[in-house]
Amino acid sequence: MAKGRFYFTTYDLVLIAIMAAAQAVFGIVVSKFGMTLGHGVHFPGGSIVGGLYYVFILLARGLTGKFGSAVVACELEALIVAVIDPGRMGFLRLISYLPSALAVDLVPLITRDHRLERPVPNLLTGGFGNAVGMLTTLTFYMGLPLGYVLLASGVGFVSGMLLGGLVAWRLAASLRKSGLLNLAG
Repeated sequence: MAKGRFYFTTYDLVLIAIMAAAQAVFGIVVSKFGMTLGHGVHFPGGSIVGGLYYVFILLARGLTGKFGSAVVACELEALIVAVIDPGRMGFLRLISYLPSALAVDLVPLITRDHRLERPVPNLLTGGFGNAVGMLTTLTFYMGLPLGYVLLASGVGFVSGMLLGGLVAWRLAASLRKSGLLNLAG
């Protein structure tokens, strides 16, 4: 493995921090929308709109191209949200966000597209991130039956692909094309 692959430059850390802060604010809005939608259809809103939750986390992973970027972004975001909007989970978010963040970091290793420049790795990364997030939340925090959890996670996978992976891929492509990002690192 290349030397320095796991090292975050100052540029990487600033980019991750910006993505985590944007995700914290955006995530609160998506969460409230998901809860409202979920109550209306009697289904977990996170599985329906949860893919949007992963847009900035996918951008953090894809724009840095480094393993661990999603974990750092998710943990920083969890800390920000725990302070701004503690809700039911508070600082438990630091634990509950970890499995989905690991999924977002691991899929690019498997697909060998560390910068998530192709659509399929982005779709898979967003899908697995949201599905693992749904599995974690519905199983460990809500204690729902397995069949319901699997159904909601399947819907979450599709949402993660379409609302998370596709949106993040297009945003990253636009940012790269605009020249706003120095991606030489």
